[in-house]
This record gives sequence, C-alpha cells and structure tokens, in this order.
Amino acid sequence: MDNILIKIISDNTFLTILSGVIVFIISQLIFEFIIKPREEFNKLKGEIICCLTMYDNVIANPLKYNDIKKVRENKEYLDASKNIRLISSRFAGILESHKFVCRKKKYYSVTNNLIRLSNNLWIDKRSKDDIYNENLKLENEIKRKFKIKQN
Repeated sequence: MDNILIKIISDNTFLTILSGVIVFIISQLIFEFIIKPREEFNKLKGEIICCLTMYDNVIANPLKYNDIKKVRENKEYLDASKNIRLISSRFAGILESHKFVCRKKKYYSVTNNLIRLSNNLWIDKRSKDDIYNENLKLENEIKRKFKIKQN
C-alpha cells in the first residue's frame, strides 16, 4: 500500500495535476478577494462622480428649508438628497466589507462628505453663499480623494 502511494506521488502526471489545482485555487482566491472587490470599488467610485455631476445644479442651488411646499413640489431636490445618501451608504458598505482592498481611513471622509452634501441641499439659518461654498468645498474634497479634476 505504501509503495503504491509513493509511486502515485512521484508520478509526473499526478504532480502536474496537483500543481494545476493549486494554481487554480490561488487564482480564484486572488480574483475573489482582490480583483473583484477592487473592480466593485472602482465602479462605485465612478457612480459617485456621476452622481455629483448629475446633481451639480442642485448642490449649487440649495432651497430654503422653510419653504416646505416648494421643496415637496421640487422632486429633483428630494431625489438628489436620497440618491446621494444611498450612494454614500453603498460606499460605506464597500469600505467595511473589503478592508483588504480599500483603505478605509483614506476614504472614510468621502462617506461623511456625501452625507453632508445630502443635508446641505436645504438652507436653514445660514446664507445661500455659505452653503454654496461649503458644498463646493465638500465636492472638491471628494474629487481630491479620488484624484479627479476639480472645479
């Protein structure tokens, strides 16, 4: 029995098959834990930039919060706020679930800035210029983290 086992292990065909299986397993691990999460991260990064560009007009022109009727009639502001919050939540989820690929500390401020942008679509007691400047600063900070050309 031992002779047969030693003969099988020393056979070139067996070693070729074994090395092929090991290479396949390692490549699948690399794909699942490095390549796929990185691809997902880059895709969501593109969606964030797309969202910022799409809602740039809303971000630059916040509405007065006191005028609730106008806010309810203007669905674009509600949609923008909801979508920016949603994409921030998705990005936070990616950062938490793929710690090996995504440097959480570097991108943690992106999720906070997106939530602040979502909240800054309404003017409370501050002036429109204050909100506009803060929104511009938040948007540029997000783009800086992603190494995207800024306004």
